[in-house]
Amino acid sequence: MSKKRKETGRKAGFAQTLLIACIGAVIGGGGKAVVGLYQDYIKTFLREGESWFMAYSPLLLIVFAVAVCILCTVFVLSMRKACMHWEDKDEEEAEKMEKRQQRYQTFLGIFIAADAVLSGIVIASLRGRIGDKFALTAIGFFLISGIWILFSWDKLIKYEKQINPEKRGNIFSWNFNKEWLASCDEREKLKLFQAAYYTHLSMQILYLVIFCVLILLSGIIRVGVLPFVILGAVWLFQLLSYQYQYEHKK
Repeated sequence: MSKKRKETGRKAGFAQTLLIACIGAVIGGGGKAVVGLYQDYIKTFLREGESWFMAYSPLLLIVFAVAVCILCTVFVLSMRKACMHWEDKDEEEAEKMEKRQQRYQTFLGIFIAADAVLSGIVIASLRGRIGDKFALTAIGFFLISGIWILFSWDKLIKYEKQINPEKRGNIFSWNFNKEWLASCDEREKLKLFQAAYYTHLSMQILYLVIFCVLILLSGIIRVGVLPFVILGAVWLFQLLSYQYQYEHKK
């Protein structure tokens, strides 16, 4: 039986807060000094990096879209093969398949995010040049890969239901997440809620890091108001959404 963890005392808490403040001051001051020392290099790097992405983003999007379609096919065939050789009574093998299934779904989510970012860069690079056939072709590849990811996800959910027949949910329905969560057992729900809570805490740190990076960059380039507005909107949305869900969910 695990021992109950003691509460951190006030003195220790103040010391930890002071230590964090000192570390933040050192990082902020050191970062400001480094940025000031290499500001010309950073400006050149950012300018050339933006130009490079704008020029090669259509090609990157096409390559990535093709790679995503291949990987999705590999994931689906891998799960199909595993389900064909799976015996209903082998619980240990079923648990391994569930973990593999979860990893595949996580990768699909990463692919969707990366696909969306690259397509956004391609669309931004058009800048009214509707006649850019290569960029339009890249956007077509993006749409095809998005559809391919969606149907691959549907296949993975189908194989998940073969392992756990009690699972419910249609990937093409906007009620999928609610239906899927309702069909999970208590152990799965506990893991999901714990993962969501720790993700919420991690995102607060990420937002703070992004804010500090924007502050440092604002000293050498024109960052503008929009990045801070977007960061603030996302940050506030997550905080308010978390509080709402905490108060209204049973």
